[in-house]
Amino acid sequence: MEDFWRIRAKDMAWGGVLHLASPRKYAKGEVIIRAGEMVDSLFYLESGEVRMIRTSMEGSEKILMYIEEGTLFGETPFFTGQPILSTFVCSQPATIWRFSRQSVYSDLLPNHPEIVTSLLHTFATKVSTLSNQSASMGLQNVGERLCTFLYVTSGENMFSNEQVELTLSMKMRDIANLLGVHRTTLYKAIRDLEKDGVFENFTKDSVLIADVARFLELVHK
Repeated sequence: MEDFWRIRAKDMAWGGVLHLASPRKYAKGEVIIRAGEMVDSLFYLESGEVRMIRTSMEGSEKILMYIEEGTLFGETPFFTGQPILSTFVCSQPATIWRFSRQSVYSDLLPNHPEIVTSLLHTFATKVSTLSNQSASMGLQNVGERLCTFLYVTSGENMFSNEQVELTLSMKMRDIANLLGVHRTTLYKAIRDLEKDGVFENFTKDSVLIADVARFLELVHK
């Protein structure tokens, strides 16, 4: 199953053009691009992790995606020339290379066709990820979306009927945010799945998948 929250567009092509960019180290929690800004650079994440957040007029936040190392970001507002509507913030300490508009158009695109291919791959990956999110929110209930999230992030082999214990990769508030629900709604879905025998001992750190067959049924529903 394809992911619906992490962008893994790692491409070795960018390592050969970093001499055209300038690096900067960012601390955890530091904002890289703020909503409302004009984006005049392309950003390449060499190491660390960045998350993309959309904030409502009332101040509610929704995590749209996480950007993993080896991936470009900021390309959509860069090429559209419109103010960005989302904020990019470091969720882990990061090293980021910044390509100016001049370097992109005078050197990067004309002289490095492999970068154009990489850009297309990045765009396609992000479209796929956002499409997966949209489909999940429109077609699955909260319990099914939670099971899908756990399945995608676990990396475990669940093709047997044996019980599987999964380690949670995120805090509960971030899981609720990513799934687009309030924490109270998420906790209710967890309780319902425990009553149905799908989960056992769901804590802030881990969960036991007690009924693997039913769990997979909910994932692929």
